[in-house]
Amino acid sequence: MSLVTGGNHGWLEPICENELRSGAAWGGDDANLDWHAAAERGGNAVLAANSKLLIMVEGPEYSTNLTEFAKLPVKLKVADRLVYSPHAYASEKYKFASYEEMKQVFDARAGFLQYEKAPVPLWVGEFGTCQTLDCGDNSQWFVWFIQYLKENNLSWGYWPLNGTQSSGYSRVYDSVETYGLLSPDWQHIGAPKIRETVSEHRVPSRSAAALNQVLAASQARYSAEPLCTLMTRNSGTS
Repeated sequence: MSLVTGGNHGWLEPICENELRSGAAWGGDDANLDWHAAAERGGNAVLAANSKLLIMVEGPEYSTNLTEFAKLPVKLKVADRLVYSPHAYASEKYKFASYEEMKQVFDARAGFLQYEKAPVPLWVGEFGTCQTLDCGDNSQWFVWFIQYLKENNLSWGYWPLNGTQSSGYSRVYDSVETYGLLSPDWQHIGAPKIRETVSEHRVPSRSAAALNQVLAASQARYSAEPLCTLMTRNSGTS
């Protein structure tokens, strides 16, 4: 892919594996599970083919835990190409009574990286909630997390754009995607309350503007299929 993009590097940034699980670790003695070493090898291989690309690196536990990154950072051969990409969703493991509680947990698991002595940019690669924004604690978490993005000036990618599910683990192909921004026919906005919430909280302008542009383009049926393909298709994760 690095070679295919050539000089047009603005539309594609490689993510070195999505939502790590199955025992993946950050460092350690088992080379088969050491994601830190694999991310460095993969990132440097991509940059050898196209040094203008950004390399987005996720972490263990579905990229929700980046606590070891400061102790063992990724080192690439090309400077200023590295971006860490945490994911964030409401979880049964963490129940928050306030915004401050949620903030403390996310700061400890990922947010702290932007304030290190040698900070690395963060891009929240996934977060989302139910289309209708009426799913209890999940919805409240989403509103608080939007606030967190605003306060920390973080850019992000919402999961997912899809109106329907793809195939893959826990997925039922072509069934309604209840977190999706688009309607099941992919022609209309399926999550107006999500769009309103993002706009009202004025999260970082480029991310919010991109979200509205994507939704408007799909609603107008302008180049929807190529656009959606780039942003949504894989084995059911992002």
